[in-house]
Amino acid sequence: MGTNCTKRVKELNVQATVDLHSLNQLQSVSAEMLAFAELGDWDAVLACDNKRLQILNKQTDNSFEGTSDPSRKSTIGRILKLDHKIKELASNQRQLAMDEEIRRQAQVAAQTSYKQALTPDTG
Repeated sequence: MGTNCTKRVKELNVQATVDLHSLNQLQSVSAEMLAFAELGDWDAVLACDNKRLQILNKQTDNSFEGTSDPSRKSTIGRILKLDHKIKELASNQRQLAMDEEIRRQAQVAAQTSYKQALTPDTG
């Protein structure tokens, strides 16, 4: 699941870096997102993604910090791992939904063929 938030983080990383407080907030919301993804509550996942966008959009030029702080790098690493897990869950869920739709369509087609075979030709 490529999120708008992930794109926004990449944009911010090109320009500057996000402050540690905001990174901690992002990590917390990302953990919530993963919990909701594990439950299959994709509306809640999207709501969390919007929270992450709000956190990023609150960044100002003077809220940026240097990139050499080890705790920042560690926090960013944890956020990226959470995002990767969410993406995997979303991909699996999408595949299940597609498989279910294919099965449903095949069942409808089979039922239609069966009904047509049982219907006497009135021509």
